[in-house]
Amino acid sequence: MGLSLNYNHVKKLGRISLIAGLGQVVFTALIGFLFVKALGFNNLVSLYIGLALTFSSTIIVVKLLTDKDELDTLYGRITIGILLVQDFLALLILVFLSSLNENSGNNMLFFLLIKFIVLIFIVYIVSRYLLSKLFKSAAASQELLLITSIGWCFLISALAFFLNLSIEIGSFLAGISLAILPYSYDIINKIKHLRDFFIIMFFVSLGINFELLSIKDLIIPAILLSLFVLVGNTLIVMVLMGLFGYKKRTGFMTGVAIAQISEFSLILMAIGLKLAHISKDAASLVTLVGIITIIGSTYMIVYNNKIYKKISKYLSIFEKPETIEGLHHHDESKNYELIVIGGDRGAFNLINYLKKEKKKFLILDFNPRIIERLTKEKVDCLYGDISDYDVIEKIKAAKPKIIISTIPNTEDNKFLIQEMKSLKCLIFVISKQIDDAIELYKKGADFVIVPELFSGQKIADYLLHLSKKGIKKWGKIYYENYLTYKNKRLR
Repeated sequence: MGLSLNYNHVKKLGRISLIAGLGQVVFTALIGFLFVKALGFNNLVSLYIGLALTFSSTIIVVKLLTDKDELDTLYGRITIGILLVQDFLALLILVFLSSLNENSGNNMLFFLLIKFIVLIFIVYIVSRYLLSKLFKSAAASQELLLITSIGWCFLISALAFFLNLSIEIGSFLAGISLAILPYSYDIINKIKHLRDFFIIMFFVSLGINFELLSIKDLIIPAILLSLFVLVGNTLIVMVLMGLFGYKKRTGFMTGVAIAQISEFSLILMAIGLKLAHISKDAASLVTLVGIITIIGSTYMIVYNNKIYKKISKYLSIFEKPETIEGLHHHDESKNYELIVIGGDRGAFNLINYLKKEKKKFLILDFNPRIIERLTKEKVDCLYGDISDYDVIEKIKAAKPKIIISTIPNTEDNKFLIQEMKSLKCLIFVISKQIDDAIELYKKGADFVIVPELFSGQKIADYLLHLSKKGIKKWGKIYYENYLTYKNKRLR
């Protein structure tokens, strides 16, 4: 979890992440407490359940957003920031409950907080001055990089245990310290198989700890609380983000992403059960809510674009007339010969070509970092998503002759083709599957690229038309392009 929470990625969005994160926790806990109280539980149990409903599952959200390649979008980065705030609050609550568990007097909480601060200080100093040098050496071998990452996790977890803090706190801090390293992407790729394995174990533990005999009495409260988490959390986040000038789409996507309860929620209830603050039925209730909300929110995240398209016209009350998402560097009154959708990876060489040929082109992307980079390079660009009708209208207003989509999302490309028919322009799109490519042609695409087939054809053309010397020359050119692309992404 900590490995996915790169502070450097969210610091520019710290204000909205902090406000939305704290606001969501406060409002969800307060409303949840009153809701649970109305269901007949006493104050202490209502407090536990209310708090359990506030925390979202970082590991599941990060997994789903990574799979959708939306972790670096504006809503993805705000979501990660909110999760970071939630997780730190959860850690503080665990520290507090650990002091109660020790049963060693009123001073225990104070000493545990001191130990927590000491642990953070040690991790910060070591990661800042020693960790980068250590991992620079380890990165020479991919196997050593993986082992060193896991070893660092165990080391900090052991240190946390030595300080009478939970090993979860130690491993979380270890992950955050690794996330700021330049090798974090490699570490994430190496560790993801372990992550996926333990996600499975997480769901197995849910099943093991759940008692089927109690489901009859708990099903109605569980459904009501699950609806509160799935719908209520989304609305709370949309209201908060709307007040601070974000678009309804960004608020909706962020709210949907955190509409489930967390593994921290289950740990919280387990500790409460151990301290005899709550009953086994209360713990089973939260477990059932966890199962329902995790399953429900997974489908909501996977199909968030489709859901948004169907209900967007009803969400205007959550958006101010003037929003702060006007990330752009272009003349709105200007016509563009080409519009390229997606400014990363597949568009990199295309943008260089268009700049060299001095074409009038506009780049559309929903990743704020790419927009910032293109703006610095003085490339006309616009922040937005092609599934947003407002963005479609801006594209139409530019009256392009050619539209090139470098995003291999079939549904988005279908929507683009359908909306652009009236312009009678050439439309290029990318597809990962041959069946999808055929379907896109039927919808009206003029040229569909399937990367696997196209790359094979490109190699065949080189072999047919170029000499050995010519192939080496082009290989060197591509190598230099790859280095330039990598350096720009790192910046």
